[in-house]
Amino acid sequence: MNEFWFLLAVSTVGLESVFILAAAVAQTSGASLVRQLKNGRVAAREGKPMAGARLRKAWQDYSATFLELDNRNKTRRRAEDYFTLRRLVSRAMPLVWRLASPGLPLAVGVAAMLAGLSYGALQFESASHELMLESIKRFFGAAGMSFLFFLGGALLSGIFRLGKGLMLARIERNLDRLTRSLDERHLLSRDEDRRMALD
Repeated sequence: MNEFWFLLAVSTVGLESVFILAAAVAQTSGASLVRQLKNGRVAAREGKPMAGARLRKAWQDYSATFLELDNRNKTRRRAEDYFTLRRLVSRAMPLVWRLASPGLPLAVGVAAMLAGLSYGALQFESASHELMLESIKRFFGAAGMSFLFFLGGALLSGIFRLGKGLMLARIERNLDRLTRSLDERHLLSRDEDRRMALD
């Protein structure tokens, strides 16, 4: 029985380690994106193009809509049409964010729990009253150990969900600030739009 629990623990911890590593990479990548968004806001105020691989393509697409009015770049399009969370995150870290999904550690914990319960049930012996009592004790021991695997997966899942939610909130907050800065600088007002239509 000890070999089974050792193999189950090693495989579960190994899989959970992959999720922890993916979550760490996703957090680092998210923090890098937040820095790029802050730098992009500074560049937007100064009228400079965006730097950083994640923002460069969005900036190129956005700046392609610019019209010149009074020696300033203006557009009829809102920056939020080009600088979207989906576009920036999927371009930046598609696999990492999927691996860091909060449901995966919980699924591994449930699978380990079911494997432990199945193993405990398969070890059940009914040849005699003493063997049955011993089998019941082993089964409840297996159930307790299985529950620990489930609890570990649930705990990791909660931590991942919290971390991912906080990081996405930071990215969205900074993305909103960036798009507002770009709109303040480049979005045509109604009066400017009328002037362009008359010219």
